Amino acid sequence: MGKLIKFALLGGVVGAGVAVYKSGQRTETDQSEDVATEAAKSAAGYAAAGAAVGFLLDCRSRRKARKASAVAALKSGSLVEAARIARPAVEAALEAARERAQSAAEAAKPKIEEAVEAARPRLEKAAEQTRRQAKKARKEAAKRAEKTAKKARKRAEVVAEHARERAGEGLNGARERQPILVKVA
Repeated sequence: MGKLIKFALLGGVVGAGVAVYKSGQRTETDQSEDVATEAAKSAAGYAAAGAAVGFLLDCRSRRKARKASAVAALKSGSLVEAARIARPAVEAALEAARERAQSAAEAAKPKIEEAVEAARPRLEKAAEQTRRQAKKARKEAAKRAEKTAKKARKRAEVVAEHARERAGEGLNGARERQPILVKVA
């Protein structure tokens, strides 16, 4: 907090100085507001900026101090001492993370439910389209299977007819050769 106050005061002084300097450059006819009012406004703005810088530097200093105490304990060789120093910070960080996670989950829950409800009609429509496409694909597959079976039957008939013809030719040839074989014997 020390740096926050120091930088706020320093910013206020700088702001007032800037306002006084600017008012000194103007001529008497250009001055539309009182110099004190202008200086107060400028000082307030600069003080706020200085307070913000001081706050950031304070946070950085505290973080460095915690880190330095843990590092010093580690350098001294006492792991137990380092753990003792770091434990409250770790517990606080875990608790803060748990609280943030819970609050985020609570905040997200209505939005998730809303998204589920918004997605439900689309999912139902997609399921219906999938059912229709599956039915159409099943019918198409049945037609193709029937055509393939028909072609296979026709081909089998052609092959069987060809086999019968070949078998008949072979039988006729054997009958023709039989009398010749009987005469030779």
